[in-house]
Amino acid sequence: MRYCKKCTMPDTRPGITFDSEGVCSACRHYENRKNVDWDARFKEFEAYCNKYRGMNGPGGYDCAVAVSGGKDSHFQVWMLKEVMHMNPILFSVEDNFPMTQAGIHNLKNISEEFGCTIISCKPNIRAQKVLMRKFFEKYGKPPGMWTA
Repeated sequence: MRYCKKCTMPDTRPGITFDSEGVCSACRHYENRKNVDWDARFKEFEAYCNKYRGMNGPGGYDCAVAVSGGKDSHFQVWMLKEVMHMNPILFSVEDNFPMTQAGIHNLKNISEEFGCTIISCKPNIRAQKVLMRKFFEKYGKPPGMWTA
């Protein structure tokens, strides 16, 4: 097993690559952020929003956002709703395990705080079982268990 020379991420993480110096792609991507023209990136994002804002008429949805209820989801919805003045529809794909009270609260909060509709669905239980088995056989743990 190989580990990143900077962050010690193992090579068992799906999609990870290492350069000739033994540094992982995530670390190289993080280093590259200082070379990004963030003002130009924001203008590009703004142009996309301008293109699609209001395309479905008054009250229509402008975009779709996959949400989990976590801080990234809250930030994305805040950015679209409050900064870019978009009207997103939110999608949450749950597994077939009971949600924690915190998870239920976070999804409810994101809808109430920003006034967005959330469509929540659960996958076919047979399909979920097949996927969980494949992931466990290939990676040693089920999907969704990739946080460090």
